[in-house]
Amino acid sequence: MEQQKDEVEIDLLELFWALLRKWWMLTIAAVLCAAIGFSYAKFYLPETFTSSIRMYVKNLNSTETVSSVTTSDLNASKSLVMTYIVILKDPVVVGEVAETLAENHERDYLNRYFALDENGCPTTGSILNYVSMGAVDNTEVLKVSATTPNAKLSAEISNIFAEVAPDYLIRIVGAGSVEIIGAAVPATVKSGPSVSRYTIMGFLIGFILVAAAIVIRTITDNTFRDAEDINKKFGLSVLGEVMDYGTKKDKKKRRNVDPSKKNNFSFETILNKEIPFSVVESFKSIRTNIMFAVATQGKKVIAVTSANPSEGKSSTTTNIAIAMAMANEKVLLIDGDLRKPVQHKIYNIKNDSGLSNIVSKQKKFDAVVHKAVYKDKDCDGFVDLLTAGTIPPNPSEILASEALKNLITEASEQYTVILIDTPPVNMVSDVYGLSDSIAGIVLVAEFEGTTSYDIKHALEGAKLSNVNVLGVILNAVAGSSTGYGYKKYGYKYGYKYGYKYGYRYGYGYGNNNEKKAEEALAAKKEQEKATDKKS
Repeated sequence: MEQQKDEVEIDLLELFWALLRKWWMLTIAAVLCAAIGFSYAKFYLPETFTSSIRMYVKNLNSTETVSSVTTSDLNASKSLVMTYIVILKDPVVVGEVAETLAENHERDYLNRYFALDENGCPTTGSILNYVSMGAVDNTEVLKVSATTPNAKLSAEISNIFAEVAPDYLIRIVGAGSVEIIGAAVPATVKSGPSVSRYTIMGFLIGFILVAAAIVIRTITDNTFRDAEDINKKFGLSVLGEVMDYGTKKDKKKRRNVDPSKKNNFSFETILNKEIPFSVVESFKSIRTNIMFAVATQGKKVIAVTSANPSEGKSSTTTNIAIAMAMANEKVLLIDGDLRKPVQHKIYNIKNDSGLSNIVSKQKKFDAVVHKAVYKDKDCDGFVDLLTAGTIPPNPSEILASEALKNLITEASEQYTVILIDTPPVNMVSDVYGLSDSIAGIVLVAEFEGTTSYDIKHALEGAKLSNVNVLGVILNAVAGSSTGYGYKKYGYKYGYKYGYKYGYRYGYGYGNNNEKKAEEALAAKKEQEKATDKKS
């Protein structure tokens, strides 16, 4: 019962953040509909004027002498009010009102306000559209009101009803009497339309319609907005979340770099000064989590992939490589996406020869590898890049070839970590050909882009191919201050990753757990170096 209650609370919170993230859409829709309501009432609807007349209903006949009025008399009078309303709306009574109006006015005048029958009299329905009747504050006083675009006509209709009412009421009911209180006079102030009411109604309608659309979309949306949701649903380790630090419209800006300048890095990399500090720290935390994930395995060869194209796997791969180099790792970055290579564009280098040319024995590794595309100034860490090379007709066969396995084995002697950027697993199965050569794959999912079906399909393929999934990275997380923004990435560092080792990795300054983890890794490397020297 408690678990079910928590799930409802989480769903409501998710809906709240969904609405809050779309505040601009709600505001625009509400203001636009409010403007429509205002314009409709102000410029389209005609002005109306209301006049009323009151009649006092008595249970006694007018000829009877009144000595005292009892409670039962008052209750009977109230009951008569409701009866009188039904009678006054009868077509016979309204017909007499119509005849009186026809006698008092020309046909053209009446035609402006009423629908006329063949005799030139207003129809019953057109008159009743202007008339309302009811008891005043639940008393024995009957009020007849007429609201029309003409103040004099409103008063006239009310007075005509008051003139014809007594005879019909007394004759038909056979009991009681009616006393007219005053007379209806033309109104000097318009009664409608209420511009403020229409404006408020328009505002609420616009807000509610868009809010309903957002709620429906959120409920039916099976994309992920939190890496922990992926962990709960599929049991995948959460390696980290990366805030959205660029949009599709920034692509020109990302590529607009000068190749002639040294270390002129693309906008995608964390080396660019425009990248937020929180993003850099995110990749450092991801680096640490990945290193723990492969710490117990003999090989540190990691493939990075995604379920679908355009989910940020290539930029994520290169940033992980740079973050590892910052931790004194010797990294070989291989562009294994032989169908749509990207890494050479990120580093602004040519892709004349690369992986495909080595596997096909056209080139040697040392002849095509790009040395130190990134070299850390504070340590010995660096990133060497092996581009994809000539696009082959058989990419899957190349990644599954013995030649590539031998290349990875030989490269493992020179590098401490090998990262391979591979194609999306739900599009092609290239990455599964590396199953014998890699420690596992890192799956990149896109915030509000990757669906449950995408993750499920990717995991099914990995299971069939016996490929270890090291964990998931949620990329391009919304960075606004509502919901997913500064709460996680700006001022409140310390997001808890659901990794099985139980460490709490954060983004902030002085993160002791992450620092201890990195120190432990560094100490382990020094010990390995010392052992190698002795041997």
